[in-house]
Amino acid sequence: MLIVFEGIDGAGKTTQVDILLDKLRKQGEEVSFYQYPSKKERSKKIYDHLLEKTKLTADQLLTLYLDDIYYDQQELKNKTKDEIIILSRYIFSTIAYQGIKLGMEYIIKEVEKRNFLKPDIVFLLDIPAEEGLRRKKGGEHIFEKDLEFQEKVRQNLLNLYKSHYFASHWVFLDGERAVKDIYKVIEQNIKIYK
Repeated sequence: MLIVFEGIDGAGKTTQVDILLDKLRKQGEEVSFYQYPSKKERSKKIYDHLLEKTKLTADQLLTLYLDDIYYDQQELKNKTKDEIIILSRYIFSTIAYQGIKLGMEYIIKEVEKRNFLKPDIVFLLDIPAEEGLRRKKGGEHIFEKDLEFQEKVRQNLLNLYKSHYFASHWVFLDGERAVKDIYKVIEQNIKIYK
């Protein structure tokens, strides 16, 4: 089973992923976790750009993001046979973020040139951009400081959710609700599709 968590910066993805990982492991489930961009050497150029150490063009950044995700595809395909795989961000974030400069249609065409694994469930944690920035308190990444940019990303993610892009089951989660209430909805949906 492949489960994806999406949302703008500060939406609460890490909190919900941590709760889910803990509960599933306590239940004896085989679980793996991946996040994108990954924290591996192959993503160094992405993080250098996000931390404003280097400048990359939008096309260069898109290629790096897609390559980072694509690198794990065979491993993910193998693991989903026996494990629950949880992803914090996936191609949807790439489309939403990079789509601002390059256009979502262009990004979607680039995504569809590759054979990405389709998720079973995508959880979209939604919060207003102002709340995301407040929670991040002016984070260190270039995109975590820009209210207008975050609002555009949010709208792009909502559009992907509304169209059920690349996944048959999307779940909208109000990221301003109590953490435990959000988790209950996640847990209920996983039971349905497990």
